[in-house]
Amino acid sequence: MLLLGANGIGTGTHTFEHDVLTRAGWHNYLQVPGYQQLDLERIVTDPPDAVLWASTSGNALANRFSEHPALRHSLPPDRWLTTDYWRWQCPGPWTWGLVDELRRKLP
Repeated sequence: MLLLGANGIGTGTHTFEHDVLTRAGWHNYLQVPGYQQLDLERIVTDPPDAVLWASTSGNALANRFSEHPALRHSLPPDRWLTTDYWRWQCPGPWTWGLVDELRRKLP
């Protein structure tokens, strides 16, 4: 799974988000440490099994990367997942609910 945020930033290893994804049973698409500026061409030619869109909603330019037609066509609509954005902001008791929710979305 690719955890995709605003401005085309993806979440790699050694992060809170990576730990949540792997605890839920997903394989993190990005196998490099930290947060990475994503390459649209790489994702389109080698798509992840799912994309989890984790950003605020709205019409901001920061969300344009996720709206690119090539990216949207590289995965079926049911492999574009969302969660409540606020639960990614910091760990807390809600994190276990997030892990359970992501586990239920495994293919």
